[in-house]
Amino acid sequence: MASSAQLPPIAGAAAGRRGSNGHKTPLDKGFGASGAGSGRRRMLHARSTGSTGSSPKKTLCASSTLRSSASTRNRTGLRSAAAGNVADAVLDPQSSKNSLRHNVCLELLVAGHVEAFDELFELTETHESGQQLSADERTLRTLQRNLSIAEAASRKGDDAQVIAARRRAAEHLEEGGNDAAAAHFRKSCMDLATRSSDAASKTNAWESLGLLAERRGHLTEAASAFDAMYDVAKADCLEQLAPACKHCARVGLKVSEQLAASGDRVGAIAAAQTASKHASDGSHADLQCKANFQLGCQLELDGQAQDAVTYLEKFIDSDGGAQNEQAHSVACAALARCHESLGDLETAVHFLTRLVSSSTARRVDGLLSSSCAQLGQICSKQGKQQEAGGWFEKALENTESPSRAQAIQVQAGLARAQSAQDTFLRAVLGNTPEDLQKLLQWKASGELPS
Repeated sequence: MASSAQLPPIAGAAAGRRGSNGHKTPLDKGFGASGAGSGRRRMLHARSTGSTGSSPKKTLCASSTLRSSASTRNRTGLRSAAAGNVADAVLDPQSSKNSLRHNVCLELLVAGHVEAFDELFELTETHESGQQLSADERTLRTLQRNLSIAEAASRKGDDAQVIAARRRAAEHLEEGGNDAAAAHFRKSCMDLATRSSDAASKTNAWESLGLLAERRGHLTEAASAFDAMYDVAKADCLEQLAPACKHCARVGLKVSEQLAASGDRVGAIAAAQTASKHASDGSHADLQCKANFQLGCQLELDGQAQDAVTYLEKFIDSDGGAQNEQAHSVACAALARCHESLGDLETAVHFLTRLVSSSTARRVDGLLSSSCAQLGQICSKQGKQQEAGGWFEKALENTESPSRAQAIQVQAGLARAQSAQDTFLRAVLGNTPEDLQKLLQWKASGELPS
């Protein structure tokens, strides 16, 4: 018998059972016609013994799966009960304690939804591993309803409706923690979407699967589904191209963030670049703005300063960049670091002074302090030691981290020492009465006048 992790293939996806003459069997027509009792029993007996005449390719239920004798008795008993043969309806007492399950399965048979019956029976059967689908009344009824809809839609050839019904079943199961059964339904939806010949149905199916996976936090699965949607839309369904681009860009940026958090900066940059392309292709300005920000920040951290400047400047010049004040401040700080590393100190100072004068910088943890410290370092490089000291003092005033404060104190001390050295050298080389007076004051007080 199959384990709970290896659930049977799709039962509701078959196009409808047909006899060897190509016409629908009485099972497909339901059980409403009077005088059809004996024919019904024959068909149910044939189904239970695997001799319906159906094509194995269309019957997607796992008929080759080995089942226990109790499971077989219950399945045959339910079929007999549905056919009106009470004498044959003998159920195993140990496996039929759940009368609700029994009734739900029986209702599916009576309604003529044989494929739905097979699938629900197998999903709720206790397997050799001892595992069983955790099915309360709401879950059983949800599966009953959606499997019935899927089977009816399958007979009409409506793949989109089949996928929608099976997707709803997967969503319900995932909410209840039945991940293995939910995975079974998700896979069946993907199989149907792949086989569908209708482009619109395919794009809708992949979109539904992608949204479901994204909602559950399965970003890799969601990205694959939306990529498939994009490929179909680009080739055969252009009206769905913009939505596909939006989904691809949104999930791509989430993947980029996830990779960056795990330390995979190269992967994060690649994912953000792909997301940026999708956002551009779909003319989604908000996502393009976010992609520019993420790319710029990741490229700056990766040491690619020039490329980072390109994306960060696009971000701060956009409407979205102007509206997001905190991200705007972070981008300014990154631009300052990039320009400093490129040797353009004036532009770096421009972005930093612009940043420290804004009130937003105070709301971003550590940003004001680090910006003041960076201004101090730049002023020190430019020989403006007194100005550097002032920026370091301001940095100390705005930091709450002891380790950060200690580092700033060291930088401030170095700036003061450099300033004193410069003053001393100017006094010695100047050799004027004023310079001599400064040196005498330094000797007496221990502090060299500026």
